[in-house]
Parts: sequence; C-alpha cells; structure tokens
Amino acid sequence: MELSLPDRIFAAGEKPVGERVNCYHKSKAINNILSALDEEEKDYLRKSPFGKLIATAEKPSLSGSFGHFIITRLLKVNKKYEIWILFAGRPIRVSLREFAIVTGLPCGKYPKKQKKKKKRNPIREKPYWPDLFGNLKTCSIESVVKMLKKKTVVDRETRLKYACLALTGAVLCPTNHRSKIVAEHVELIRSIEEFFAHPWGRVGFEMLMSSIKYKDEVALAQSTVAVKGFFHAIQLVLVEACPSLTEVVQLNESSSESESEGDEEKGESDDVAPANMPENPSNEQSIAGDAEKNAGKPSTHTESANVGLSPSHAREIDKGCKVSVFSIIPDDSDSAMEDADFSWSDEEDDPRVDNMVNLIGENFEFRKNMFQGGLSQAELAKMRLERKEIRERKEREKEKAQENATNLGAAGPSSTAPANIAELLSATVKAELAPVELKVAAAVDKISTIETNLSTLGTVMKTAMERMITSMQEQVISNIIGFLGKSVSEFDRHDTERDRSTARGNAERQGDAARTRARTTNHQTRQHVQADVVINDAIAFANNIDTEQQTDMQQEGEGVGGLSSEAGESNESPEERQGGAAEGNGDGDDLVDEIGDEGDGPRRGKRARVQTSFNDFHVDPKWVSCTMGSNPFLCHIEERPTYFTKFARLHEVLQNYRVFNLGSGTSVNNKDVLDIAGRTKPMMAKMMDALLLYARAVYVRHFSGSHLNKTAFLETKFTTALMKTWSKFSRLAVKDRHRFKFGDGVMDHLEVDSVEIPTPERLYLPFNFDREHWVGIVVDTTAGSMHVLDCNLSLRTDSAIKKELAPISMMLPYVLKQSPSKQHISESKPYVIVRPKGIPQNGIMCDSGVTTALLIMLHSVGGIDRCKMLTPEEMAKESQVLAVKFFEEFDAPA
Repeated sequence: MELSLPDRIFAAGEKPVGERVNCYHKSKAINNILSALDEEEKDYLRKSPFGKLIATAEKPSLSGSFGHFIITRLLKVNKKYEIWILFAGRPIRVSLREFAIVTGLPCGKYPKKQKKKKKRNPIREKPYWPDLFGNLKTCSIESVVKMLKKKTVVDRETRLKYACLALTGAVLCPTNHRSKIVAEHVELIRSIEEFFAHPWGRVGFEMLMSSIKYKDEVALAQSTVAVKGFFHAIQLVLVEACPSLTEVVQLNESSSESESEGDEEKGESDDVAPANMPENPSNEQSIAGDAEKNAGKPSTHTESANVGLSPSHAREIDKGCKVSVFSIIPDDSDSAMEDADFSWSDEEDDPRVDNMVNLIGENFEFRKNMFQGGLSQAELAKMRLERKEIRERKEREKEKAQENATNLGAAGPSSTAPANIAELLSATVKAELAPVELKVAAAVDKISTIETNLSTLGTVMKTAMERMITSMQEQVISNIIGFLGKSVSEFDRHDTERDRSTARGNAERQGDAARTRARTTNHQTRQHVQADVVINDAIAFANNIDTEQQTDMQQEGEGVGGLSSEAGESNESPEERQGGAAEGNGDGDDLVDEIGDEGDGPRRGKRARVQTSFNDFHVDPKWVSCTMGSNPFLCHIEERPTYFTKFARLHEVLQNYRVFNLGSGTSVNNKDVLDIAGRTKPMMAKMMDALLLYARAVYVRHFSGSHLNKTAFLETKFTTALMKTWSKFSRLAVKDRHRFKFGDGVMDHLEVDSVEIPTPERLYLPFNFDREHWVGIVVDTTAGSMHVLDCNLSLRTDSAIKKELAPISMMLPYVLKQSPSKQHISESKPYVIVRPKGIPQNGIMCDSGVTTALLIMLHSVGGIDRCKMLTPEEMAKESQVLAVKFFEEFDAPA
C-alpha cells in the first residue's frame, strides 16, 4: 500500500557532509543587550511579549554543525511557510505555530493598512527616526548597545525602545553579521504598546522560511549554508519534539572574531552617538571623545564557553530511532494562543503533507524506509559540474564581449585605421551580435535539457499508467468486497436476507414460484465465491434496491461545511409502524431472537416509540445537582461482565435482524449497531441521530417531571437545516435580522404542545467536520454560551472552531425567540463559543462519533467533570455496553 509521503531532499545514506550553518543571529546578542540595561528595565522586558525570546539565551546555544545536520534532513514539501525534518524515523513539523510556541511572540495576522483620505495638499507624517537617532543615517546594533551601557540616553522609555529595536534587528530579523537598526521597525515603535502587539513572530518566521525555501539542493549541500533570521528557533522546536537531545551537551568555544564575521560598510561609525539627541545633546562630544581614546586599542574581550547540543549524540538518536518523538509538538500551557490565526493567504496546498498530518493524528508508526527519493552524491556532483560549466561559459562569453567592445573603441579616429573596410565592418558586426550569441547559447542549453527530459518521458508515463491502472483495479475490487460486507461469509448472510425479503414481497404477486427462484439463486451464490461472482452480485444488488429507498436517498440534502445531511428515513408508513408495535408482545429485556413460523424475521418489541416533541424533555429537580456516582447511561463496574457476555452473543443475535426502526423516521441496520463498539469507520449522521434518540429515551424515562423542561437532544437534521439558512440570514443587516423567519425545517424541531412550557435551558447538538470528526455542542440558553465537547483538540485551533460555528452562535438566539414558548430572550447577541480543556483526548478519527455521543450523555447528567472520566480505555469498554443497551432499548425481542 502506497502511503503517499513527502520525498527526501537528499537520499538516505547520501546526505552531504558539511561544516556548519552560517547563522547571522549570535548567541551572545541577547546577553549583550541585557547587560546594558538596569534591573528594572530587564524585568520590564522579561514580562513583555519578548520575555520568552529573551529566555532562549539561557537554553543550549545554537551549534553550527547541528544546524547543518538539520538542513540535510529536510523533506521536500510544497508548503511555502512550512518545513518538515526527518529525525529518528519520524517527521517533525516546523510551522508558524511551532515558532510561536518556542518564542512566545505574537504571530497573528498583519494589521491592515488604513487608507488615508486624499487631500489637495497632503502633509506627510514626520518620520520617527530623527527623534530617536538624530542625524545618523544608519545605526548599528553595536552602537545602540554602547549608548545604553554608557547611558548616553537617560529617558527610560527611549532606552526600552532602543533595546527592543536591537532585539528585532540582531536576534529576530538579522540579515548579516553587522546587524543594524531597521528603519521600518523604528516607525512601529512610536507607541511601545503597539510595538509589542505587532505580529513579530510572523515577521521573523517569514524571513526564516524565505531564506531556507529559496535554496535548492546544490545550495543546501554546500559545506557552509548561510541562513537569515532566528534559526535558533528550529533547534528549539527539535528539542521540544525530542527531549532526549538534551541528555548529552558539550561546551561550544566561540571567540569574538567568529561572532563578528562579515564586512562592515564604509563610512559607518559605530562609536558615534546620534546627533541632536533630545534627551542629552551634550553627550555627543563625550561619545566622540571616547571613540578617539579607544581608537587603535586591541580588543581584550573574550567570550566564555557556552553549552550547546552534541551533534554526535543527535546522530546516534537519529540512527537508533528508539526515542519518543512528537511530530507536532504540543501547545505550551504558558502561551495564550487560543485566538491566534496561523494561516497564510498565499500558502500552497500539498496533499502529501495533509496525508502525513492525518496519519500523525491517528498515531501512525513511521519508519525511515517509508520516506523515499532524494538526490544521491553522484547526482549532486553532476549538478555542480553542469552549473560550473554554464557559469564558466558565461564568464568567457562576457570577457569576449568586453574584448570586442574594447577593440571597437580603440579603432577610433586617433588610432590606426584597419587594413581594409572589411575588417572594420567585421569587428562592428561581432560587437553587435555578442548579446545575441549569449541568448542563443542559453536557448541551446534549454533545448538540450528538454530533449533529455523527453527521452525518458515515454518510459516514465508508461510506468505511471501501469501503476495507476493496477491501483484502480485493486481499489475497485476492494470497494466492491467492502460494500458487500468485507468478507464472503458476510456477503452470503446479507444476500440471504435480501433474497428472503424479495421473495416475501413477490409472493403476493407471483406466488411460490418467485420464492423458489430466490432460494435457488441464494443456493447457487454460496457455491461461487470467486471475484467475478462477487462483482456480478454487487451489480445485481445495486439494481434491485427498492424504489422507496432510492427516493429517501435523493431527499437527503448535503450538509453545510462538510456536515453530513439528514438521517435516513424509515420505509414504513406510520400505520405500519404502529401496527408492528402493537403486534409485539415481548418486554425486550433479554437478548433472545424470536422468529415467525416462516422465518420472516424477529417480532417487534411492544415498547412505544419515543416522539421528538419538547414535552418529553422533563428533568426532575433531584437530578439537577447530579453527583458523580452512577448514572443511567453507564453501568456499574460490577455489571460490566454481564454486558460483555451479552455483547459477545450480540453478533449472533443480530444475524436475524436487518433494519431497526427507531421511530421519528430513523432506522439503522444490524451492522450499524455492531459498529457502535467496532468503530471501523467514521460515524454517519444517521447513526448519530439514532444514539441521540437513545439518549433522549433514557433521559426522559429517568428524569421525568411534568413541570420542568430544561434539557433537549436535537438531531443532526436541526443543525443541517440551520446551516442551510445562513446564506440568506447573513445578507440581512443586524437591525433587520429579528424580522427573519426561519423555515419549518428549523422550527419543527422546536415544536411544543403547550405555550406554557418554557424554552429549554440546555440544548445538545452534534456537529461534524469534514464528514469525519464529530464534536458535541452544549448550548446554555440562560448564559448565552456554547461549549464544544471535542475529543481531539489538535485537529483545529480554537479560532478555527469559532469561525466554523459562528453561524450557529449568531442564529440560535433568533431561533429561540421565534419558538412558541412564552419565554422571551431580550438580547440577540451571538452565543459565546468555549472549548473546555481537560477532556481526555482520542486521536483515532473513527472513535470520534461514539466518543461524542457518550460525552453528550455524560454531560447531560454530570457536567464537564463527568466527561473528564471518559478516557480512551474507558470509552472502548463503554462502547460495548452502549451497543447492548441500545439494542435492548429499541428492538430486543421477548
């Protein structure tokens, strides 16, 4: 099975051997800036949004060789603002989210630029640079640090602004070894509060990604790779993903010379204070005097050794693949990122990355050999040679063109005339055609490259087509077999029930002959289990689907925002359902299957069907303050063995059942009941509605009371109908929304028999994301809030959840206002969306449906504290109990 994972940039075992990453951010930059400040100023910065960035100076410093180790293990992804590193056999993501976690910087969207009104004589805003740095055109970070140490500037706010600009210029956004104050940053620091609120994390991360992404394989394979921005953040992410890296550290000896590489621009004076400083202009001469005194003195500063990661230890971990690694590091509890939006407007899609993220969510076990591709050392050497030849040819052509131009210029009036006119004309033509020759040579190179690619295109296309056809054939056969029950034995049983039902329907019209033919066909089907027979029976089964079932399927609307549509409808009329209920004479307490004389199917239970009216949702006062003890939805731990025994026999009992009519137009089959505990696929909306009907029936039976109505379980049909209304509702102005009339598809779910009954205080709504992940929504109508019960918080951020549920939170107050009860909601403000923390997490996508249903049931009687007890291990046990109780509640025979 092909996993479709990203390829390596460098092939396994063929990674280039280099020396280091040349990072412009230096480990001593933060300490140099802090050493120039007073203790009060240091404390202010540590408590600011730059506090966690400053704290990185206390962690293991960046090792250049370890940085090169990281660069050579990159995966090839199409994401513009995201890199993946293959370490210890697992991929590790480095995106804006991870950058925000390790730096603590704000990483929201860039603020929108306000459009200024055009005036006849516009007055430009005065630049802020002269207020801080006087007449200096440029100012290096080293100059700022010296001015802070010598207290050239005494104003506290100005000193803090200097320190902040030094941090952004030398730590977050360095572009060379001689970092300078960035003029654009100066204009943002007019107000220091607005400066701290700026998304500096997004600024620094965008520079870092652009510096890495714009390098091809040849540039990344160099012995020294220069990277702009705060490259230390990538090392911090790897340490968070694999804490075992810090088990072995080493002392990194670094001199001041290595920290000051790069050429300093001419004309810049690092020791001169800015002219016309408003705080202390008299210090200008003293600073200049100090510069003259210190001129020519050798530097006596030596940097002490600092602790860094050990590249050899990292290679051992990477080779062993025996340590625990987080592919996506968890959120930092100290960082407030609930409302942060880490998306990019120009991000590119990569299906392989999306597939890898889904596998990570399912706790898939990655291995090194799953990641293929990449360049070998021979291919890299060939690419280097080709580029070297192209570069040398261009240099020769350029030198030749310059020589021709020189010769042509020498042939002027003051020089000796050529021997004849032909030589002069030849020299002139060659000089004119020199640029054309360069373009022709480049075109010839491109044509040769195209010819090489076309020579192998036929073979590549043939291989790809054969692989695709084989995959399609396997997928078609797999889907057909899965459609028939994933095994021949299940297909035989399913086909037996279908033929038996067809024979009963045709007996009234065609007599015993049709029944005999159906049984004969069934007998012949069991004798052939080959693939061709399975496919033919699948086609026959699809063609024989009842017309009424096709009509029901066509009436199901597609959900809004990936939400599954309405639940399946029953094929029986109300009279047939009532008649079937009246004929049953069992109490439904035991798992005993009773079949009629002719084997037509099980007898229906005599229990009355539960209706969907709000009149059923009454809560007794004694249950309002429900304790954490036993509740009707779960069984006592001592009763579990009994239910496990019943579940072991449930598969055998359900073989005699095909469809369960649950009332309210909802029906499920025997496989759906078994899948409550099996959880082999994402739950459909029809089955979620069935579980809510079960929850409603149990709740009404245990918490009955004619004078209260505080809890309601609404089906997926209500949410689907409400989301379909959003397109019309959102076009109205806020002042006109109270006039909007919601259709019957929404209001029918709020139907009551008496206007004296108040609006429920709590509504439970299931919601589906991308047809795969379910969450439960608890609507508190009195507090005006919506609590989202989510068993997998890593799939979506809080801001993404609020964005997708915003239509429901905005429309619900207006819907409840139009309900027929006498309770009036004075305010129509959108409900506040909250996602409670502490709910046990379950990353398996197929478990979200049953987990959400159990969370809704537990929350209805015990609140959020009861939900915190539903761990994945407990959910696996309780799902078996739920399957048995569901069967006994609706269709257990006598």
